[in-house]
Amino acid sequence: MNRFGDKEVAQYFCFASLVVCVELRPGDVLLFNPHVQHSLSQKTKAYEGDRVHVSTIYIKTKHVNGNDVDAELTQEELMAM
Repeated sequence: MNRFGDKEVAQYFCFASLVVCVELRPGDVLLFNPHVQHSLSQKTKAYEGDRVHVSTIYIKTKHVNGNDVDAELTQEELMAM
């Protein structure tokens, strides 16, 4: 297998206040609380000569569920469960 099939670690996503680093490989998705201080490491040596792209998307809870946890689900939403 090539290195993309083996998915070597490309970068580390770090939470300094928690003293935790998460290994990131190609195709990984990481959901986290953006209010916790975080950072992204440089590329690892395995990807030194490659372009590595990291996308970050922030979504507010009011966009996801209207920020109303007491709202009843519609029939369509219940069917999707």
